[in-house]
Amino acid sequence: MELVSCYPLFLLGLLSVSLAYVEPPTNVTLRCHNLHNILEWDYGILLPDIRFKVTIQPYSGSLLVFWVEPQELQLDISSLSDSGNSYYLEVIAVVGENESEPAPRKGITFSYFQDSLTRQKCSLDLPPVNVTTEPYDHVQYRFIHPWLWHHQTLSDNPNPKSRQKKSNDAPTKNQLPQFSYAVLVGSQKKQHYYSCVKPVCEKKIPVDNAQEKHCLNITGEVDRMAVKSTQLYCAMPLMPPEENSYIIYIVIIMLILTTTLLVIVLVYKKKTRASTPFPTSMVCS
Repeated sequence: MELVSCYPLFLLGLLSVSLAYVEPPTNVTLRCHNLHNILEWDYGILLPDIRFKVTIQPYSGSLLVFWVEPQELQLDISSLSDSGNSYYLEVIAVVGENESEPAPRKGITFSYFQDSLTRQKCSLDLPPVNVTTEPYDHVQYRFIHPWLWHHQTLSDNPNPKSRQKKSNDAPTKNQLPQFSYAVLVGSQKKQHYYSCVKPVCEKKIPVDNAQEKHCLNITGEVDRMAVKSTQLYCAMPLMPPEENSYIIYIVIIMLILTTTLLVIVLVYKKKTRASTPFPTSMVCS
C-alpha cells in the first residue's frame, strides 16, 4: 500500500522535472575575422517565453552577459576584438526560471592574439595589393596599412553593434601601429622582411626577370594579430626595350606612309581639276 501511495508522488516529481528541462542550443559557432565577430546557434522548437543568455568571460575583465530574443539566434560581438585579451563564451536557453545546459559542452575560447592558447584564433586579411613591374628587374607593390584598412571598414559598417569596437582606439594616420611583414616572390625561398607605420605601405623589391610573371605572397602581424594574404598578387614583366622600340618604329613608319599617301592624293586631285576644260556651251562668244 505504501508503494501505491508513493506512486502518484513519483509521477508528479517526474512531471515537474520534465517540465523544468530545457533543451540546450545546438550548432553553436563563432565566426571571427577582420574584427567582425558573429556568434550563431540553432534551436529546435521555440517555446513561449524562451530567451537565450550568452555569457562571455574575458581572460582579463568581468563577466559579460547578453540576452538575445528567440527570432535572432545570433549575436554580434565585434566589440570583443582586443588582441591583448582572450575570451570564453557559452550560450544558454532560458524559459522562465529554468535554464538549459550551457552549449557547447566545452564552451568556445577565442582571441585575436596570434600566439594565444585558445582553440579558435582570429586573423585579419591583407588589404588589396597593387603590384607593378619596374625597370631593371624590380616590382613595386602598394597597399593600405592593415590596421587603417580594417578600422575604416568597421566604421563604415551599418550595424551599430559592430561600430562599438573600441571607438577610443580608432586609428589616425599619425599613430598607426607597426605592421611587420614578410614578402615571398614567386618560387624564391628567400623572404624579404619589412615594416610599415605609414598609411600606405609600398616598396620596390628585386625579381627574376626571366620569370613569366611576378607574384607576391605577403604575411605579417600588426598589434599581435596575424595578417594573411587571401591570394597571390601578380604583375607581368616589362617588355624588353628593343621590342618596345620596334613597335615605336613601326608606328612612326606607318604614320609617315599614311601622311605621304594623303598628300599625293590631294595634289593629284588638285591638278586633275585644274586641267579639265570647260564645256563648249559654257564658253561666252
